[in-house]
Amino acid sequence: MSKTVLFFLIILFFISCKKENDPCLLLITPDDYYYVQEPNDILSFNISCSSINTLKKFTITSKTKNTFSKTELDTLINADKFYLVFEYQVPKFPDSVTILNLLFTLTDNGGNQTQMLKTIEIRSERVLEETAGHVMYSHSSEKYDAYNLLSGNPIHSEIVDSSQIHIMDISVDSICGNSLMRKWVSPAGIKFVRFNDFDYPNSTIISLMNSYKAGIKNDFIENLNEEDIILTKITDTEDTDSIVYVAIKIINIIDADSTDMDRYVFNIKK
Repeated sequence: MSKTVLFFLIILFFISCKKENDPCLLLITPDDYYYVQEPNDILSFNISCSSINTLKKFTITSKTKNTFSKTELDTLINADKFYLVFEYQVPKFPDSVTILNLLFTLTDNGGNQTQMLKTIEIRSERVLEETAGHVMYSHSSEKYDAYNLLSGNPIHSEIVDSSQIHIMDISVDSICGNSLMRKWVSPAGIKFVRFNDFDYPNSTIISLMNSYKAGIKNDFIENLNEEDIILTKITDTEDTDSIVYVAIKIINIIDADSTDMDRYVFNIKK
């Protein structure tokens, strides 16, 4: 075999390898990877597909946590280029915030596959549910001095893990005497926003989220008074995909002669 022939065979070999290993190209606009939408919103995607091989298949699947994947589009292709405008209507979910993933997958007949993931945070415009009559006592007392806002239950700060303590009174007799300090902290690390102009009676999950994001976040909240409205956001430690926004309205502050009976009475919306 001559050197010239051998040279051309080597060139053809590398071209063949490149053709087999070259991935198919998938372009989607808008090119954002994370979207925040409300139910029934329409998202429009411009999709461009190409490959040096013949394209074989294009699919779009959707999936939320703890559910099976759902096929939104399954298209067979027999060309080296493919264009599509895909419109997706954001579904409704009962939860206040749901994370949905859209997976776009392009496959050509050379076995090459390209995938692209887009994540949609779906915010449901639902009216918040209120529970009333929550009571948290002074830290100087022997009663419940802390609260878990997810469970809606009072707790003793000394006997539970700090990650479970969303709000806690920090009154100390040596500093405050027999009075409430009127200051809350969060061993769990949540932030507080005092937002007394918040429309508490007509609040929805959207208005709560927007108000919290617009407010000034603090590591503690002090000088608490009746009718104060406190907003916060909690990420569930057991389910990091679960985010709960909470509005607290202080109904009464009892600062009695006895430290043991000093307490806050408040309502919760979430």
